Amino acid sequence: MSDDTSYISFLEKANADANCTPTDSPTENRRRYTTNSITASVPASLYGLPQTYVSDTDSPFEPVSLLWGPQKSLPNSEQLAELIGHKGVVEPVEESDFDPRGQYNDVLEKVKAAGDGKVAVFRVAHGGPRAEYYVVSMEGKKDRVVGVKTVAIES
Repeated sequence: MSDDTSYISFLEKANADANCTPTDSPTENRRRYTTNSITASVPASLYGLPQTYVSDTDSPFEPVSLLWGPQKSLPNSEQLAELIGHKGVVEPVEESDFDPRGQYNDVLEKVKAAGDGKVAVFRVAHGGPRAEYYVVSMEGKKDRVVGVKTVAIES
């Protein structure tokens, strides 16, 4: 490829959703496999994390803050699916499986610090190789789920 523009165009085509029509914009395409992640104010510490999640594509960690009313514990898979408006599969993931090499320790620590010190990780399946990972904690007053999410392409 002769220049950066050609290479970026190649990558966008390679990562495009095979189920979308050519008239779909990249924004519309992205909306098809992302979920609602902000319904309440976001702790400032969760913005601009420098790490990216490494999969077949490197994706940034985006803040999550979901209003959930007074609760005693973190949501389970079904409750998170409802909070994010996802009708597909949501499954819990062990911290050690999400971060087997310790490369996301800073991310996990930021989420714990923004919440109550406990963290849960969930994989949100979007069909094919696309998924989102949610790393969440309960905010101090126990009325918000806070954390980060990232997109993964897993082939």
